[in-house]
Amino acid sequence: MRPPQPQVRRGRAEPAQTPSEQDPGPTIGEEKDDAALRETAELLQEREQLPHAMETRGAIDMALGVLMARFTCHQDDAWKVLVDVSQHSNSLLVAGGRLPLTR
Repeated sequence: MRPPQPQVRRGRAEPAQTPSEQDPGPTIGEEKDDAALRETAELLQEREQLPHAMETRGAIDMALGVLMARFTCHQDDAWKVLVDVSQHSNSLLVAGGRLPLTR
């Protein structure tokens, strides 16, 4: 087998890396750091969304109650109706504190 040929980088010759010397990729510590950064970013995003969720919760709960009373359905079924209406009307479930429901 032939020895690896030297590689020239920045004006100086360096021997080529053998397969055992190549970069093994991230270490376990680096993978944990990456996972922690991703989790932190997700938590920050969730924290930013909480105030809006708390502001609109009352309107959503009221709409769920109306649907449950009117159609004698379970809360999960009423939620599915609200989500379907939102998706089919191409609007947010609660936009500006109002539900996109019309008569």
